[in-house]
Amino acid sequence: MRRQLLAAMFLVATAASTAVAQYTLTNLAYFNGTDGAQPERGVILSGSTLYGTTYEGGAYGNGDVFSLPTTGGTPTVLTSFNGTNQGSSPQGGLILSGSTLYGTTGSGSVYGTVFSLPTTGDTPTILTSFDSTNGSRPEAGVILSGGTLYGTTVFSGANGVGEVFSVPVTGGTPTVLASFDTSNGANP
Repeated sequence: MRRQLLAAMFLVATAASTAVAQYTLTNLAYFNGTDGAQPERGVILSGSTLYGTTYEGGAYGNGDVFSLPTTGGTPTVLTSFNGTNQGSSPQGGLILSGSTLYGTTGSGSVYGTVFSLPTTGDTPTILTSFDSTNGSRPEAGVILSGGTLYGTTVFSGANGVGEVFSVPVTGGTPTVLASFDTSNGANP
């Protein structure tokens, strides 16, 4: 019995020691505020370029979209959000289709936006703005199917506790696909 126990302990110890891999983390970039601050969501990869958002910082202090080579360096600001008609505080991450990035801002003087932006950078194209009656705070980002973007808002809608919406990639008024009312969920 003792021999079996020692053999079992050896196998467990050997498996545990070989299962632990050694990794070295390499910082690819540091944000200094002017090129963004608080990159709260992940990045996406296209070729050898990473794309992401920062919640704060940038030219107006309201967050930005950046690119960064996979080898690291200084982030390139593709656009900074002005906090007014463009919204502020992009929180949901980005998606990429061809050479166009799509994302959301969660607040600002509007109640959030859905935007598109060329991967080369420029002023974002606001595809739709939320005004609290058609939703508020699209914090989870969007997904793309065909020529339509789909997403959720945390607040407002018919019952005040969020909704699912769609908007064409060409822009327009969001279509409310479902509203939450706490009996079927809330604040997606």
